Amino acid sequence: MAITFGKSDTANRTVGVKVDMDEAIKILPIDDVPLQRWLPSDSTSTIKVEWMEEELAAQTAVITTSGDTDTPWTIVVPDTNVFRAGDILHRQGTTETMTYLVDSITNSTTMEVSEFGTTDGAVSGNDPVATETFEIVGQLLAEGADPVDARSEDRTAAYNYTQIGQEKVEASRTARKQARYAQSDPYDHEVQKKFRELAIRFERQLVSGVRYQSGNKRAMGGIFYYNTTNSVSGLVTNTKTLVQSLVRTCWTAGGSPKTLFVSPAVKAAITANYDASLRRSVRDETTVGFTAERIVTDFGDVDVIATRYLPPTKGVLLQREFDIKRVFDGYTHEMLSKTGDADKGQIVGEFSLEFKNPDAQGVLTLTDAT
Repeated sequence: MAITFGKSDTANRTVGVKVDMDEAIKILPIDDVPLQRWLPSDSTSTIKVEWMEEELAAQTAVITTSGDTDTPWTIVVPDTNVFRAGDILHRQGTTETMTYLVDSITNSTTMEVSEFGTTDGAVSGNDPVATETFEIVGQLLAEGADPVDARSEDRTAAYNYTQIGQEKVEASRTARKQARYAQSDPYDHEVQKKFRELAIRFERQLVSGVRYQSGNKRAMGGIFYYNTTNSVSGLVTNTKTLVQSLVRTCWTAGGSPKTLFVSPAVKAAITANYDASLRRSVRDETTVGFTAERIVTDFGDVDVIATRYLPPTKGVLLQREFDIKRVFDGYTHEMLSKTGDADKGQIVGEFSLEFKNPDAQGVLTLTDAT
């Protein structure tokens, strides 16, 4: 203890001094996992989760080659199984009155078509050309005719693996009996923390996981792994146009997605780049600011949900009935065999993701979102 001019300096006096310790331990709620809370859940009893994808028979095909300059034309398409002799075709996306008739199927990629419903040369520029899309608009059938050969699409099998999440918890006998601020038992406290950490890890896996198996080790594929069909990309200033385009693309493919999960940066971009005149608010006059939590589009309303665990430039447009969290074994805590002067336990669980109909869902990228 230092003495200065007859007075005691208490700066370094600690013996017998009470500590003013706040006993409430606050952990920031970064364990909020909106994607897990949103996903429907179903059980599984196998480590390989499988589902079937099936589509309606194709109704269009893109011409890759047209080898003739006059009717009938020999044209090449990726797969002539789409067509049958007698199909009436039209150029997709046009209003021209010219249609075409499939005269014959030559092989798996080549067929002959001729003008139908008018005479040769009646429509300017009517020769089929590469990159055009033909769509089936009907069939030319005689009364009482037998049906043509059936058209069908084979089912395809998709799959994912379950992934194990595991954390060990350990505390010595002395640590568990020692008096502590805030904690009645450090072991129980660590158990609760590990549950949160595992939830965060699984949320990230749902987004960015890659399907993998090697021996008895396996990893689960996430949304980006499966959601590769529909995507739009552009600058923040074009947010409104990009979101509308993505919803429209999914709707055109037959989907009806209602939820857009976004990073904080993309959430801010959506709020800032939708017309102020389109916003609706029920807040009182003492509140300022606004936020976009739902977007109205020509193809359905879309809820916007922010998550901390998407990459900064990304959003994912999802349709809830097609996405399922598959639970092989929910997270549980269990004690391990006691060795030495400590208690040991583990938290373990095993889950997978079933992601159906990627054509109905999509990915939004705002390249300059920060």
